Amino acid sequence: MFDKIGSVLDTVRGLLQGEPLRAIGYGAGVIVWIVAAVSGRIPDVPIEQAVVQAGAAAAVLASIIETARRYVSPAN
Repeated sequence: MFDKIGSVLDTVRGLLQGEPLRAIGYGAGVIVWIVAAVSGRIPDVPIEQAVVQAGAAAAVLASIIETARRYVSPAN
């Protein structure tokens, strides 16, 4: 079990060294979703609506992160 945790931590460290803004942004999106799901803030909707909503949320999150990355990336 500790080997798996160690490998996950190594992966996170690698992501933070290569693309910290991308890792932090998408990680924050996942954490917000987990907290909303656990607290019961995500309503039950039909699968079609869930797919549309998830796609829209992913598109907005990706566009915000990638736009911010364009301006703060050390490569630019």
